[in-house]
Amino acid sequence: MDVVALAQHGIDHTVATLGTATTAQHLHRLFRVASHVVFCFDGDRAGRDAAIKAMNTCLAEMHGGRQVSFLFLPEGEDPDDFVRRRGAGAFRDAILAAQPLDEFLFEHLRARTNLRRQDGRARMVELARPLIGAIPPGPYKEMLTRRLGEISGLDDTRYLSGVVGGRRPATRNPGRRTEEPLSTYAYLLSLLLQHPRLVRQLPTLEGLDEQEQPAARVLARVIDIIREDDVISTAALVERFRDTPHHERLEKLAARNHQIAEDLLEEILLQTSHSVRRLLVDEAIDRLLEKADRQPLSDTEKSDLNRFTRLKQDLHMDSISTAGSA
Repeated sequence: MDVVALAQHGIDHTVATLGTATTAQHLHRLFRVASHVVFCFDGDRAGRDAAIKAMNTCLAEMHGGRQVSFLFLPEGEDPDDFVRRRGAGAFRDAILAAQPLDEFLFEHLRARTNLRRQDGRARMVELARPLIGAIPPGPYKEMLTRRLGEISGLDDTRYLSGVVGGRRPATRNPGRRTEEPLSTYAYLLSLLLQHPRLVRQLPTLEGLDEQEQPAARVLARVIDIIREDDVISTAALVERFRDTPHHERLEKLAARNHQIAEDLLEEILLQTSHSVRRLLVDEAIDRLLEKADRQPLSDTEKSDLNRFTRLKQDLHMDSISTAGSA
């Protein structure tokens, strides 16, 4: 009845599994006709559990630019109730606000771990192993691996790639040269070194220069340099760091082959900068929560915590709007 009700209100391209769990065969058929699938579940515990099962089924199908999102309706409402009470426009807005698979995956992992403890961060990596490991090799898997490293604090991306790749952590082989996977900060840094003009599309990255990671602080400095001289070349940009410990690393990042088509550069930059902003906000929230465990927060810190929490919600909506307009 949900599919019928939606069709009656002008919402097409909807299907139902008739009471059965989502299977790989269902996904194969859906992805033949659409590159973006939005699952709709009740917002109660049963709906969340069903979404987790659907997510697990989707992971092996996440390749070739496919997208999956999860929409959770208010508890006690199904699509039929929702669209009759609130209208088709409200349901379409809810679809655009659906949670991307990667955000749902990490939310699921966060709920099962305590990231304020070292053993909790290690547990997250272990829980993520079979999930990210199920994703086929490609950009999406690499991005989730980098995200896992940033959240867990395990910045050895070579080790993480071995863990989630379903194989033993990689060891150095003198006879074979492989490029080291990059952290999110280093990836954005590499893009800007190679294409300084892209800084014009870069949003404000609040708190970037306050991070402990060297790549984050160097990234903040590179952004400042380019904004002071927006026609600076890659060579001149790297030369500015010649007498610093970062020069050799920047040379390698400037020469790295990302194999990105010219017409996709801005899109990749925006996606990566959005990941950096989410990371910065998450780290700011975690720092304040860790402090709140030890002592009461000041009024300013409480205000900051509320502001970062709202910003995190806004970033989630921004990512959905971008996906919806793609």
